[in-house]
Amino acid sequence: MTDNYAINNYKKVQVNTLDSLKLIVILYERAIENLNYAMGFIQTGNIEERNKHCLFVSRIITELKVSLDFDKGQDIAKNLSRLYNYINRKIGEANIKNNSEPLKEIIVILSELKEAWIDCAKKENNSMNYQQSQSEDQTKQISFTG
Repeated sequence: MTDNYAINNYKKVQVNTLDSLKLIVILYERAIENLNYAMGFIQTGNIEERNKHCLFVSRIITELKVSLDFDKGQDIAKNLSRLYNYINRKIGEANIKNNSEPLKEIIVILSELKEAWIDCAKKENNSMNYQQSQSEDQTKQISFTG
């Protein structure tokens, strides 16, 4: 019974980790989508909608920044924090100057980050599948010997 409890808790951690990675990818996708909308509104001269979408992306980036774990992430978290600051500055520049060039640059950066997080999620998923299979094998061994 204790073994099943430990396995169930381990599986919950797996789900939470994968859900966090998926959420990060979704946030990048939403940011990219809204940057594309903002660029369209720059072209059509719709200042209100451009501003709305730029601010939305800025909030996403800020949320990603405040969720960084500097204890676990160390240098990666520091670098992401700096990059998120840069992205928010570029969003402000694009919004104030009504210029889509900074948004294009941000889309490239966010697309690369999104792909990196997708790779991370795949590796995490493979690792968890391997660890889960080992746990199940150990449980089978315990139940046969017990």
